[in-house]
Amino acid sequence: MTAQILSTELNNIISESKRKNNDLRNAAEKSLQDLKSLTVTSEAQLSADLRRRPHFASPFVLAARSGNSKFALHAVTSFQRLVAIRGLPNERLKEVLESLQDSCKTGLDVQLKILQCLTQLLQLYGDVLEGDLQSLVLQICSTLQQIKSAAISSTASATFQQIVTLLFEKVEKEDSRAEEVPAIVELRLDGAPSFVRPAAYDAYRVIQDICFLIEGQKPRFVLNASLNQAFGLSLVEALLNNHGELFATHPELAHVLQAQLMPLVTRILSDRLGFPIAVRVYRIFCILLREHIDTISVECEIPLSLLHHSLDSDNTTPWKRALTMEVYRVIYSTPSLALRLYTMLDEQPGRGNVIQDSLGTFVRLASEKPSLIGVGQQSTFPSGATSRASADRALLDASSVAGIITTGELAVPETAAPGISSQWSTLKTPCLDYLDKADPPTIPETYPYSLVLACLNGLSENMARIVLPLLANGPNEHQEPRPEPETVSHEDDGSEHVPKHPVTLVEGGHKDSRITQQDVHPSVRTVGHLLDSCWPAILAASSTFLYAALDGDFYRQLIRSFQRFTQVAGLLRLSTPRDAFLTTLAKAAVPANVAKTDYSSSTGALMSPRIGSNPGTFASVESFLSQISAESPATNKQHYFETTLPTLSQRNLMCLRALINLGIALGAMLESSWDIILQNLQRADSILAQSMSTTGARDARQSSDSGMGQTSLGSEITALEASIDRLFQSTVGYSEQSFSVFLAALCSLLPSERLSDLTTPPGTPTRARKGIHINTQNPNFSPRSIQFTIAKLGDIARINSYRLAQETENSAWHTIMDNLLRLSTSNENEHTSRLMAADVLGSIVVGVVVAVNDEDDVVRSAVQTRALNCLKLQIAQMYELLKAVDIQPGGPDLDIHRSSLEALRAILEQCGQSLISGWRSIFSVIKSSFKDDDHISHNAVSDHVSARVSSKPVSAKIARAAFASLQLICSDFLPALKKSRVVDLVEIMSSFCSEYIDLNISLTTITLFWEVSDFLRVDMKDQDASNVTAEAADQIEVQSMKDAEAGSFTATWLILLCRLAAVTGDERQEIRSGAVQSIFRILDACGDSLSPRLWELCFHGALLEMLQVNSRAHRLARERNPSQAELSALGSTSGVILAGLATTISRNITIIREMAGFEAIWTKLHIRLADLLTMGSTDLDESLFRSFATFLSGVNDESMLTGSSLAVTFDLWVNNVPIRPTAGGNEKAIIAYLDALRELHRLTSSGLSTALVKRIIPNLQKCAIELVPGAYSTDVDNMIEAQIQILTCLGMLDIGLPELTSAFLMTVSDLITLPYKHSIRDGNKRLTYVAMSKASMTLLEKTITRYIEQEAIFASGAVTEGLEALVRCIKLKYTWRQQGKAPYSWAMATSTAVNLFEGVLSASQGYTLDPDIMEKLWSCAVDIVIAIAAADLSSPMDNKQLLEEETFDLAALQPTLQYLTAQKGNASGISSTQTSGWLGCASLSEGTRQKLMASLARTSLMHEPALAIPMSEGSDSASSPRPLSLVPNIRSGRTYNPSFSPRLRMCYFCLDELVGIVSRTLIDDSSEASARSHTLARTAFPYLVLRLAIPMQRYIADQPLRGRMPTPQSQRLELLYVLRRAREMYCTIGVDWEVVDIETTANVGATDRQMRIVGNVNQEKRHLEWLVPLVSRLGRLARHDRDIADACAGVMEAAMMG
Repeated sequence: MTAQILSTELNNIISESKRKNNDLRNAAEKSLQDLKSLTVTSEAQLSADLRRRPHFASPFVLAARSGNSKFALHAVTSFQRLVAIRGLPNERLKEVLESLQDSCKTGLDVQLKILQCLTQLLQLYGDVLEGDLQSLVLQICSTLQQIKSAAISSTASATFQQIVTLLFEKVEKEDSRAEEVPAIVELRLDGAPSFVRPAAYDAYRVIQDICFLIEGQKPRFVLNASLNQAFGLSLVEALLNNHGELFATHPELAHVLQAQLMPLVTRILSDRLGFPIAVRVYRIFCILLREHIDTISVECEIPLSLLHHSLDSDNTTPWKRALTMEVYRVIYSTPSLALRLYTMLDEQPGRGNVIQDSLGTFVRLASEKPSLIGVGQQSTFPSGATSRASADRALLDASSVAGIITTGELAVPETAAPGISSQWSTLKTPCLDYLDKADPPTIPETYPYSLVLACLNGLSENMARIVLPLLANGPNEHQEPRPEPETVSHEDDGSEHVPKHPVTLVEGGHKDSRITQQDVHPSVRTVGHLLDSCWPAILAASSTFLYAALDGDFYRQLIRSFQRFTQVAGLLRLSTPRDAFLTTLAKAAVPANVAKTDYSSSTGALMSPRIGSNPGTFASVESFLSQISAESPATNKQHYFETTLPTLSQRNLMCLRALINLGIALGAMLESSWDIILQNLQRADSILAQSMSTTGARDARQSSDSGMGQTSLGSEITALEASIDRLFQSTVGYSEQSFSVFLAALCSLLPSERLSDLTTPPGTPTRARKGIHINTQNPNFSPRSIQFTIAKLGDIARINSYRLAQETENSAWHTIMDNLLRLSTSNENEHTSRLMAADVLGSIVVGVVVAVNDEDDVVRSAVQTRALNCLKLQIAQMYELLKAVDIQPGGPDLDIHRSSLEALRAILEQCGQSLISGWRSIFSVIKSSFKDDDHISHNAVSDHVSARVSSKPVSAKIARAAFASLQLICSDFLPALKKSRVVDLVEIMSSFCSEYIDLNISLTTITLFWEVSDFLRVDMKDQDASNVTAEAADQIEVQSMKDAEAGSFTATWLILLCRLAAVTGDERQEIRSGAVQSIFRILDACGDSLSPRLWELCFHGALLEMLQVNSRAHRLARERNPSQAELSALGSTSGVILAGLATTISRNITIIREMAGFEAIWTKLHIRLADLLTMGSTDLDESLFRSFATFLSGVNDESMLTGSSLAVTFDLWVNNVPIRPTAGGNEKAIIAYLDALRELHRLTSSGLSTALVKRIIPNLQKCAIELVPGAYSTDVDNMIEAQIQILTCLGMLDIGLPELTSAFLMTVSDLITLPYKHSIRDGNKRLTYVAMSKASMTLLEKTITRYIEQEAIFASGAVTEGLEALVRCIKLKYTWRQQGKAPYSWAMATSTAVNLFEGVLSASQGYTLDPDIMEKLWSCAVDIVIAIAAADLSSPMDNKQLLEEETFDLAALQPTLQYLTAQKGNASGISSTQTSGWLGCASLSEGTRQKLMASLARTSLMHEPALAIPMSEGSDSASSPRPLSLVPNIRSGRTYNPSFSPRLRMCYFCLDELVGIVSRTLIDDSSEASARSHTLARTAFPYLVLRLAIPMQRYIADQPLRGRMPTPQSQRLELLYVLRRAREMYCTIGVDWEVVDIETTANVGATDRQMRIVGNVNQEKRHLEWLVPLVSRLGRLARHDRDIADACAGVMEAAMMG
């Protein structure tokens, strides 16, 4: 490829030079021939062949020098290819470069090719380009720079710079091969020889020529070169930046800096040059200062002075002033540069004070235009038009609590002012970076001020960067450990933290000696000298900006600078600058116009630190917010534009935080400067509290606008809180002396008045008052400021709790305690401050006790005693002061009292198990919660609390606080108590049980009794009870007290039970019940381990006492006409007592029975129980009898109770039936009563006496009758529990004796009829007795069946009474609706009656009974039959049910009626058996038989009412005619159809029975049975004839009116059946029917007599004599009804035949 290009170029040169230049053509032809002669295999082979032919380049050299642009272009192109393949021999390079130089003026194409060629030449022949060749290359570039074409000129400049850069890189390579490249030149630099190598020599000459060219002089190496001044300066800057190390290591280059470059810079700075040149000069100067300060240490003084004067001159242009300040920024921001300048210049005699002057210039610059930077009373946000400025301004305004418009000289202006902001006080590109601009940028007017801030910040960073790490590496003997300090920053400000562990330089000594010590690092010493000499200027400049209008970034930067300066001064022990900086920062934190405001009336109160929590107050955002809500009532809402007090803004808080962080960093080295920090913290706290209190309402209205500000303020307060915590945390490492200084400074914020003369209580540690004397002259001790100091005392004590635990003569413990006691106990102090002091004191006491928890017993004992005495002393002193001025305790006093109690609780919670001593003080503090004449005085606190403590608490909150400690002791720390102190605990517990303020306290105390009892019973000893001989509860307590105080757990346990028994008389039900339950739980837990003697004492002291107290409470309550609720509550308590008593006795009956006085106690117990039963309470009755049953159930062997004991028990049961009427019912009481009876019955194996059973049965009957169930009870289908129990108890009685059996049967009979007697009588009883009545029927049947052989039950009428009860149930078959579930009551009674019927009647025949008794019995039997057959069907019923029940009645009626009438068979008498109709006995009255026959006739009626048949034939009443007299009577006719009976089968059955009684039977006429049968037939005959006549009478009366209308079917069927039965029936043979005729004919009319058939030939058809007249008339009317007519004819025929 290269060969072709070269061949082409040579051919072009040959063709173009034929006629113009023969030499050129000849050279070209020769070179072309040589090229063609070469065998080209590769570029490398071609390059080697051409280098061996130096003449090959001759035509190109000639062409380049020809001046012809065409020839030059071919030549340069060929040179470029030859260089590319490295085909030029080195010896021809100079000619080539010279020919290229000659071609520079030929054309643009050639010039560009030349520059390209030079670039390749530098890359490929750089190692041989030195000396003159280097000069030629630079000359060519310089020449091309002068071309007017911008492209050529700029490319040439770049190539020039590249050549120079490559040259310096070559020097670096040369240095790396220093041993291989010898020095070739010796230079004389300031009279000293210096040997340099080739590349270094070239570089020296090139940089020297560049300086000459910049200055306008002729170059000495690159001849005939010219260079643009700006380009030259840029080139120098690039060399200094990129190859700065060469200038530092090569003397010849350093000499150029000293001898040529610095003078050049000085001259340019002194001239009025344009912006482009000045920028480059300033940049070069910055590089020299930053990188080569040691080289130009002498030469830099004048340029620095020029910079200083340029700032002072009024004629200085803004951009030049900006450039100058940017140089200063470089100086102060470059690490150690300012310090080195200070060492080289300011500290050297005869040299200029460059650093000091510059800082002074900053002071003048900062103060020259105060209005421009917005200097005011405090820093504000600068004004601006951009949106970000507006947003930040809004943020600042929102974060500042004060209003927009304020009045008065104290107002803090919050309107934005001109100032310094990153938006308009900075340049996006610094002036030093404007290299491509010919004109300077527009310089903001406040830009220099922002640079001043940057300089101060840079200086502070450099100082801190040097001092802190170096001092941290070499701590001295006075160093104390401190936590890492913190700089003021936000989450995203990117600021770094000050290094850890700043170390004190030295302590003491003169200021100069502190800086010049030999063992201090030189850089630290320099920093000390600089700060010591320049701090006024630094402070003045910084202070000005501290009150200027700065945006957030600049302000935080300024605060950080202040913090660093102060910290460095403090570490170097430069007290004057340290205090000056601290004071300035403190004034910025709390501005003077705000600080001088009177906040003494501030109502803002710190959140009182509670025990166990962090008592910090200032450092809590929540505390401020809570103060706003608590201290700003709604009525104090203010308008947005009204006047408010000045307050602290976010920037003030930032300064305050910086101040605190300095305290953290410097720590113990601050000494007296602590006053500055702590006083400002106190002021700030008061100001913020007041401002938030007065503006809370306004902020609430503006929440939507100031939400961001509130967040910002809150975050700043949060950061401040953390800083304050760290500040006080750091004191833990202070020495005693340093800590005393700090504590003195903190206590100086409190008023110094001491308490009046107070008598030191016994047991209080005495000590000399040689501690730090606190004296303050500040009269403005506002409540808020006092509270702040109190809170911080709490913090410092909490952090240094272990230090306070060390008892020394002048310990911090006494200092803190004296101040807190003085503040908390005096009622002259503001109440919030008092309460806070008390809380802090409590927290300190807790912290100290906890701190020594792991120490040995001696240390713990001393500390615990001292700490707990402080709590006791606080309460005692407070109440003694109140008593001295005769003032009752108020709210603040009670709050302080509660605080002490809470502290006690905290001690017990955290280390109660490790308490060795101080229990006496603990119980004294707890006892102080109750009112007592002497308890408010600490002199009255005795060694024992066992004297009865009052049960009237000082207040509810005091009682609750004291009880919390008591509860802890009882639940967790009983083992730590001494035995002699347990009785004190019991006494206090009894007081808490009896207090009436808080029910929960009393209830919980009762449960604590049980826990204490468990603790006591472990070490109880029976012999300890031997000294107690009393039987009254109060005497037992008195006799046990002495032993209890001596440590006897048994005596203490007895006192505990007695106190609990006394509590059972409390007016509150919950307390009474709780005390009772606790007593029984205690006895249940230890009952097995108690001796009989202890059990006897328990009965006398607790159990019987409880019953007596409860009875007394019942009586007292009834005397004052109590409410039902009160009575119910008393009854509930009684129930608990009785239930517990029963359970206790039943479980421990074996041991209790062994008591020596068991019989007396048993009798006394029943007396107490009987007394309770007289109270008239059903609930009480229930409880008592249930308990009665329970403790009887524990008696497994009846031998445990003697006869006398059982007699006492039975008397109690029998004489007290619980049947009192009550709205809630008495069922439960009766059940319990019956349970007791069963237990008593169980214990009487020999059986109950007759007299006792006689008393029991009526009691059970009373229970059944007077039973009142509870709500929602029903006994229709099933018996309720009480009814079941009653019947069960009746069933278990032994009633074998006749007198008992009769009584029993009568009682059961009465129970059967209860549904029809008592439920009707009393509609409010809610009982139907239906189910019980059914069960009683079963019991009745069972009892009668079992004892039927006893004649007495018949003679006494008991059986009759039972049957009558059944009759009553059967009669109400369908009229009594409450029948219950199947079987119904009437059905059950029917079944029972049928089951007993034959047996009872048969047995009665075997006894010689009174006729009246017998008559009554048989009458009752007839009533049973009548009741079974009858049914009141007036109400509609279900046909299916009716049919089933009719079938049931028929089944029951057949055997009973058969037994009475002895009739079995059909009417024709075809078959019969020989039975006896007992109803026909002559001993029975005729009325009984007539009653049965009439009832059968009535029941057989199907259509007419039952009154159609009279009940008694022998009645003399006109309303009861004889049956046969009614046969001829025909009533008036009717056209309506009467309904027929639904029980047709029963009707036909009864009719058939009547027919059967009258019909003939196959019996012996001479027998007694035949006589009874004749008697029955004769009695039934009239009723049968009338019954047969009634259908005929109806037809005769109604048919004429019906005409041809058919007879109703039911009536027709009945008529046909009656006619058939009349025709077929035969009367009984042997009956004296004449008697019937004589008795009946008197009432029959003459006409009717004629109608009868005359004659009595056949007595079997005697009934037809009365029916034929009716049948005759009937036949005539029934001519249209063939069936009826035929039936009539049949009857008539039978009559004729008969």
